[in-house]
Amino acid sequence: MLPSVFAVFFAFAIGGSAGLILGQRTVPTWALVVVAAAMAPLYFCAVMGMPFAGLPGELPIILLASVTLAGPGAVFFRIGRGAKAKAAASATAGLPRRSNIAMAVAMGLALPVYPLVLGTLLSRCNYAQWIRWRCDGTIVERSRHKGNHNNPVIEAQCGEARESFEMVDEAFWGSARPGQRLAKVAGSPWATLDGQRLRMVPLQISWWRDPP
Repeated sequence: MLPSVFAVFFAFAIGGSAGLILGQRTVPTWALVVVAAAMAPLYFCAVMGMPFAGLPGELPIILLASVTLAGPGAVFFRIGRGAKAKAAASATAGLPRRSNIAMAVAMGLALPVYPLVLGTLLSRCNYAQWIRWRCDGTIVERSRHKGNHNNPVIEAQCGEARESFEMVDEAFWGSARPGQRLAKVAGSPWATLDGQRLRMVPLQISWWRDPP
């Protein structure tokens, strides 16, 4: 979970910083709007279509998320800066302030993109991290993680190490018993339980490209 949070923080920090820099440049506002409108569908196509290759393989998605966040961020900063200038001019000239309207437009452009991008990025990085887990050993215990949404947990003796896997498919968890043989290879959401092939890592989003 921690690497996934770091990836989201990285995308947010880089995208926000790039947006701030672009918003202060002489790039036309219409160009920023076009970039923001074009990058969002490109990002979502990549999120749904790129195959999973473990957490390190998610770096292109993380970088693409940063670029996608930069566009709305630049529009937000540009309109916000313009709104402040117009508000100051209006106050000097005795005209009504319009900064609140301009800021509302900026928020309307930026806010829908940020949670969607960051939310899907977190889900994808989490999933990539989970399917990267591997084990060839024996189940020791199964339980519920009371501090994390009561998620099903399986502890297994994988070679010389005892490891805990905290995101298990409900059907797999219901079939698992201590003493059963567990085999899972890295890069696959599937595992074998006493030779029976079952999905171990639950699919997060039904329409993205799931590994076989």
